[in-house]
Amino acid sequence: MSSFRLFAIMVTGAAFAGQGEAQAQTGDSFYKDKQVTMVVGNAPGGGNDNYARITARHLGRFIPGSPTFIVQNMPGAGGLRAAGHMYNVAPKDGSSIALIQRANLTGPLLDTSGRQIPLDMTKFNWLASINSDTGFIVVWHTTPHMNIADLAKHELIVGSANPTSETIPYFLNNIFGAKIKVVAGYKSGTEIILAMERGEVQARILGSIAGPWPLIEPLLKANKVRFLATLSPKRSPLMPEIPTLRELAGTSEQGQMVDLLLYAQLWGRPFLMPPDVPAARVSLVRNAFGQMVSDEEFLEEARKMKLDIELLKGEEIEEIVKKLYALPPHVVEATKKAVTPH
Repeated sequence: MSSFRLFAIMVTGAAFAGQGEAQAQTGDSFYKDKQVTMVVGNAPGGGNDNYARITARHLGRFIPGSPTFIVQNMPGAGGLRAAGHMYNVAPKDGSSIALIQRANLTGPLLDTSGRQIPLDMTKFNWLASINSDTGFIVVWHTTPHMNIADLAKHELIVGSANPTSETIPYFLNNIFGAKIKVVAGYKSGTEIILAMERGEVQARILGSIAGPWPLIEPLLKANKVRFLATLSPKRSPLMPEIPTLRELAGTSEQGQMVDLLLYAQLWGRPFLMPPDVPAARVSLVRNAFGQMVSDEEFLEEARKMKLDIELLKGEEIEEIVKKLYALPPHVVEATKKAVTPH
């Protein structure tokens, strides 16, 4: 081997080694002794807050430099205050992470109020979601509804405790020809279940099965309730025999509308960094989430807190968000119209 070629190999090898060391030092030196702010788009004490705080207690162990975390609650505007802060105000150096409300990701597409903060959701650096929510349409056993098709044959009276739970009935009425009547004014989902037992209403729309499951499970075992459809892009391991609304869509356009409406179920707890954070730091934190959700110390605390853990990678969220924001405008407009009472 010529001395020139040997010299070239040595220089090239040294360059790669130096590059690797520089990258490692960049991560270590940036996060070493750093305090990272964890912004939560909800008030203290709720589900998102619990997931944010357990993450703040553990995530730093898996980031080179072992930074500490401080949680900052920033409720307001249905979670958009926190999202807007991360987009426009938060430092873009990797020192600020947020857990925002899942509906915020598609909110700019589905908003009909004109009050949305202008955000480009495709520009955020999505880190992970560590929980997925699965919703269901649950009916009382005395109703004639045995499957989703029966919603177009017989009226179904659904109890509602908040406007969000009314979105699905409006969508089903306007797109699938369902005959759902919404009775609003209940204070909680528990009240709706009691109202089902009293015969005041016939059904409840579950945005998530996790919280109500202790109430629903004994009713299911006693054959007091039935599940008509899964309100998520994928079937639930808890009820794998119940088809998804996506499977029941009759046309490709209906399927796209269901995607836009229900993909938020997959990213139950979406964590992000602002736009323009250095890619190496985004990658470090994404990797840290992957390690954290496999860590027994983290999982043990999650079990004690009764938190379901299921990882959706940041790259997957990024891909889905781009897909949804690339939907044809007429599909987006049709979906917005379908979730609006008229």
